[in-house]
Amino acid sequence: MNLVINARDAMPQGGKLLLETANVVLDEDYVKDHPHARPGPYVMISVTDTGCGMTPEVMERIFEPFYTTKEVGKGTGLGLSVAYGIVKQHDGLIHVYSEPDKGTTFRIYLPRFEGEAEKALDLVEPEIRGGTETILVAEDDPGVRSYLVTVLREAGYHVVEARNGVEAVEQYVRHMETVDLLVCDMVMPTMGGEEAVAMIRRGGRRIPVVFMSGYPGRVNGVPGPSASDTVFLEKPIKRREFLKAIRSLLD
Repeated sequence: MNLVINARDAMPQGGKLLLETANVVLDEDYVKDHPHARPGPYVMISVTDTGCGMTPEVMERIFEPFYTTKEVGKGTGLGLSVAYGIVKQHDGLIHVYSEPDKGTTFRIYLPRFEGEAEKALDLVEPEIRGGTETILVAEDDPGVRSYLVTVLREAGYHVVEARNGVEAVEQYVRHMETVDLLVCDMVMPTMGGEEAVAMIRRGGRRIPVVFMSGYPGRVNGVPGPSASDTVFLEKPIKRREFLKAIRSLLD
């Protein structure tokens, strides 16, 4: 993806982008010219553009972290260094050929797996049942909150939103008679999910809760993870896992 984005940026007036794959064998002659290569079968992936191309001086530095030829704010200089790191982690090679005003070609070589592929299982999991209950969602990240709310509403649930723990408590008090379940991020500004739920539960009602966290350590550190009225999900939240947890608590 980084290579394709760079190719696009190199063709501001339009051009051609060519993606190719092939099975190749790197022989001893190739290895002599490329000391880091090992002979054998590889899968080749190439990305070619007809853009502005690069000078030899630029090509020498393109895989350096934070090196970029783009305008300020248009690039971090990390795309190609990340691509280089990924390829190297898989014992692969990445080479570039380019000329000013004639375009650029990146070729990636990944060692080809030799052996039989595992048989794919043709499993179709049944759709998770939704519901019409009311759910209070407390999440400070607008994007994550919007995603969770959309998933819940598409499943038929009514949703009340809160941006932090303080709002969660306020909204719960306001909708106490109708809220059936809480969805709370554990780390939020003003008041975190654990504190908000503790305040809500002080009223005497053990309302079921789905806690969320992007920090596994925090999830594991919460007391009572085996409680029948509490579920812990690690971010990023997957739709099926999320709806399954909601339904299991409500049922």
